[in-house]
Amino acid sequence: MRALNNRGGNGLAEGRNTIDENRFTGMAALRYQIGPEAMIYASFGQGYKSGGFNGEVANDATHYLDQGLFRAETVNAYEIGYKAALGSQLRFEAAAFYQDYTRPQARVFVSFPLPGGGAITSNSLSNLDAAIVQGVDVSAAWRPLEGLEVFGGVVLLDTEIEQGADGAGDLNAAAFDGNPLPFASDVSATLGVRQEWRLGGARRAWFEILAKHQSEYYLDPEGRADRRQGAVTLVDARFGVALNEGVELALWGRNLTDEDYALSGYGFVGYDTFRSPPATWGLSLRLTR
Repeated sequence: MRALNNRGGNGLAEGRNTIDENRFTGMAALRYQIGPEAMIYASFGQGYKSGGFNGEVANDATHYLDQGLFRAETVNAYEIGYKAALGSQLRFEAAAFYQDYTRPQARVFVSFPLPGGGAITSNSLSNLDAAIVQGVDVSAAWRPLEGLEVFGGVVLLDTEIEQGADGAGDLNAAAFDGNPLPFASDVSATLGVRQEWRLGGARRAWFEILAKHQSEYYLDPEGRADRRQGAVTLVDARFGVALNEGVELALWGRNLTDEDYALSGYGFVGYDTFRSPPATWGLSLRLTR
């Protein structure tokens, strides 16, 4: 990787660095059966995301050694939960979780000096100091009649960035400390209905409709109102027919209300967003043996 930039006469920016990282991750869980239809559990897991280099703006020969480098992100995740079935009609699950992130990766605005004076601002990947994620997840499925299922769930989430003293001149602690993580809605919920009919033999038909709601979320860790997506509710539906054990035909629709919302954001001079797909319809054929 090479960029025509030679700030301070240090030499042209060339990507000749390497990252050598080793992490051991895993998960452990314990569960206790309360009865034939109920259990409680506790788990602990670790996660890891590799570091890398920013290449969209490069200053000089030292860029890929320090300025453009972002480090690995790690997380310790704790969870306790309860699962139960109340007869054949109702299933219920609830969980509480806590996640402790170290050096979470996020896109932030970084100022890169230009060789002839001035600077360009790049929306680049960098590391925050730490973040905490905690919440509860509750879901249930109810089958009041044969072939009919009503299901849904709610996730309540609280996230907070913990940013201490400014690091390496790139991050302003005051702009991030205490803010929520990007793309983290306080409330996420789903509600769906599925009806299935037996048509004789291996033939069957089904119809499913699913609504998904997300409360507002920020597109970057600065928590600015002009980089925030408001609450959005999406509706998907699917109608299918199984002609025999190996042939399924389905008509489906996604984002049926044609909601327009931001999936993510980016920027150099200004700030732009990647938008959601519009209302989409399709027909699918599945063949199995």
